[in-house]
Amino acid sequence: MIDAGNSTIHFEMIIHHAWTRVEIMIAKRNRRSREYGWSVPAY
Repeated sequence: MIDAGNSTIHFEMIIHHAWTRVEIMIAKRNRRSREYGWSVPAY
């Protein structure tokens, strides 16, 4: 089992925040919900 250190946890938080901002930006640009914003970069 690989031990996840503090840097891994902080890096995951940063990545999650970045994707959330992308999701909100896409949703606002297309005047849709945040769920729509999340589905666009997923494909």
